Amino acid sequence: MLELKLSQLDKQEWEKRHIMTPGYDVKKMRERTKAKPKWIHFGAGNIFRAFPAAVLDNLLEDGIEDIGLIVAEGFDAEIIDRIYKPCDNLSLLVTLKSDGSVEKRIIASIAEALVMAKGQAEDAQRLKDIFRSPSLQVVSFTITEKGYKLCDASGMYFMEIQKDFLAGPGHADSYMGKVAALCYERYHAGGLPIALVSMDNFSHNGDKLKIAIQTFAREWEKRGLIQAGFLTYLQDEDKVSFPWTMIDKITPRPDKKVEELLISDGLTGISPIITSRHTYIAPYVNAEECQYLVIEDHFPAGRPKLERGGIHFTSRDIVDKSERMKVCTCLNPLHTALAVFGCLFSYDRIYKEMEDELLKKLVFDIGYLEGLPVVIDPEIIHPEKFLKEVLCDRITNPFMPDTPQRIATDTSQKLSVRFGETIKSYEERGMDISKLHLIPLVFAGWCRYLMGIDDMGEAFEVSPDPLHDRLIKQLGGIKLGDKGLFSEQLKPILSNKEIFGVDLYRAGLGEQVERYFAEMVSEKGAVRKTLERYVLGKREALLKEISRIGIIPVVVLEDAHKAIPTAKALRDGGINCAEVTFRTMAAEESIRRITERYPDMLVGAGTVLHTGQVDKAVKAGAKFIVTPGYNPEVVNYCVVKEIPIVPGCMDTNAIEMALSVGLDTVKFFPAEAAGGLAMLKALAGPYSNLKFIPTGGIGADNLTEYLIYDKVTACGGSWMVKPSLIREERFDEITRLTEAAVQKMLGFKLFYVEVLEKNEDTQEAGKIIRLLGGHVRALEPRQESRCGEIAIETNSVIRVAYYLWKRGVCMDMRTMEYGEGRLQSVYLKDRIGGFAVKLLQKQG
Repeated sequence: MLELKLSQLDKQEWEKRHIMTPGYDVKKMRERTKAKPKWIHFGAGNIFRAFPAAVLDNLLEDGIEDIGLIVAEGFDAEIIDRIYKPCDNLSLLVTLKSDGSVEKRIIASIAEALVMAKGQAEDAQRLKDIFRSPSLQVVSFTITEKGYKLCDASGMYFMEIQKDFLAGPGHADSYMGKVAALCYERYHAGGLPIALVSMDNFSHNGDKLKIAIQTFAREWEKRGLIQAGFLTYLQDEDKVSFPWTMIDKITPRPDKKVEELLISDGLTGISPIITSRHTYIAPYVNAEECQYLVIEDHFPAGRPKLERGGIHFTSRDIVDKSERMKVCTCLNPLHTALAVFGCLFSYDRIYKEMEDELLKKLVFDIGYLEGLPVVIDPEIIHPEKFLKEVLCDRITNPFMPDTPQRIATDTSQKLSVRFGETIKSYEERGMDISKLHLIPLVFAGWCRYLMGIDDMGEAFEVSPDPLHDRLIKQLGGIKLGDKGLFSEQLKPILSNKEIFGVDLYRAGLGEQVERYFAEMVSEKGAVRKTLERYVLGKREALLKEISRIGIIPVVVLEDAHKAIPTAKALRDGGINCAEVTFRTMAAEESIRRITERYPDMLVGAGTVLHTGQVDKAVKAGAKFIVTPGYNPEVVNYCVVKEIPIVPGCMDTNAIEMALSVGLDTVKFFPAEAAGGLAMLKALAGPYSNLKFIPTGGIGADNLTEYLIYDKVTACGGSWMVKPSLIREERFDEITRLTEAAVQKMLGFKLFYVEVLEKNEDTQEAGKIIRLLGGHVRALEPRQESRCGEIAIETNSVIRVAYYLWKRGVCMDMRTMEYGEGRLQSVYLKDRIGGFAVKLLQKQG
């Protein structure tokens, strides 16, 4: 039998079991490290052993470095006492690869393991000595985001922080207070340079660490508890740096199957423990193969050659982009979504969730549809490639025993970064927040998760969370089967910027989360039903996009060379959509050229008559299919393959066939020849949930009357892009006609103009003077302006917002007002000539 101890590092015995052992002299490495420490790390948990410690171990093995590192644990002393010390500071790293192979190696780079806690006088003195050492270059941390927090949700300092402010560095008891006191030791040793490096998994981690340490210095100096100059030292970037980092490696809790594998190899004393502080840890670490660490290269005292171990050193900007890509879009939000619903569906492994098509689609669409549109390319790691790797290789890895329960830990501390930053990006860019359906679904799922009752009504243990008790109290005893929107209980939670990063109501998402939550809590099995209702609606999302566009230009291209100029003319005119008909041989190539040049353009294939054309169209880049009539073969083919299709339906038989396969939007063609709007209304009468896209005979003269009918999603037509205009290459005319069509559709009308008359004595705004319009409305305080307000009526506020956004004009999302199921009014974010501009939905 083998034990993980220095005295038993017989290479031959370990390698018989395919476990790699260190080839360097561990004893001499530890002696050199003790004499001239270079790197100390705070946080002795799994990710530290599986990543930073393992990277340095490789460098020691290759002779690139000869000094190890020191670890200190300031939260859970049992990790050191029960895991590190019995194993002589050795760890066994078990890398679980997606191909099913396993790599096992002993990590020996940890030279010392210390406890930073009361009653540990010897370790406390050693920590002081380390910080006073001129050789020290790096102090790094993996202590989770909450480890850096000094304030509660209300902005008040925690009591232990307040006590530390009064006690001074000699008696600091909080984690950050103790670290600040150690930094003060380094200042006393001559103001030696150092890099303090947070490797924790959240945005701008270096800044949060800096704020925490400098806050203690400021408070202590203010009270005269330390020598003046310490804060100045910490603020001197040539002396002390707080680099930003992005870290990514999945290190789950110790897995029972891995333990069994190691026991079968003849190892003893490797069983996992759960400490009194709920730390899950073992002498071994099971982890995935993939890993990323991007660090801002700012180290005043120098650093180990970690780039030789695959760590990226770069600028702060690139770190920020990498971190935002991962934490806000391509991994962490997907993990949180799977964690929440995995617990509700009683899954115990992440990879098992990815075998659930519903959850798989949820995270694919969160990543690709809601996250990637606002992701920033960090250049050194490409977002699309990273996301594909996450979705297809990493979280699907059946050999990675990561659990939703582990990832669900401290979710209240993660939501603001993992999802809130995406919401902010939508707001800042003036993008349509109503496109976000899945992120609010995750928020609702999290609130449902907090109840501690799974989807089948069984109780489960909610993972530790610092806000758990407060949140449960706020939910007010909501029980499974209760009815209502629960606004009173949810509003204090959903409006909390500390949790979500934004006030979800101000962002226009609060009510949506309430609705989702109400559905999820309504009965047993309601969580899955709710997910199915909203996640499997990809076709519906596309139809909503078509609805916002309002007009589908029907394009007949006889020459593929004219495809791009035609598409450009439509885009220049304001319509980023086209239905390219398969009436000509050039259709397939035309679609390909358009979608390659304009990948954001919503291009569909029309007049599709058989499944072969469907395949050609989709392969070329078409996002939807339109058929002139109801062809069961084509429709069923598209439905099975989840290809959005709008079939032509001119009678009740065709409509009911469409409804029977789950289609609720159909084409009405030829509209005018079949009897126009009157016929459409008669046909639609029995079908309350059916929508139509009328095409054929529609032009500038009758467009509006069709579009204002609430059962019309959009109108198709070719009047702005007639074949003759394309043949004659009159693209300017196409642009002009398209612009006119958009203006006709939006139907702008000046509703009122209000001017604020200034008080001559105070020069402040006084009474409102109505220059145009029927009645006076007071300006809301948040819409203060120098001159007044202009209100413009439109046939569709949501379409105006969409078209203005396409032109770079942003809406003020805080002012969106809904009624009767649609957006009724919104203000532009920017003023025009000092006037606030309000868009109003025409009534009647």
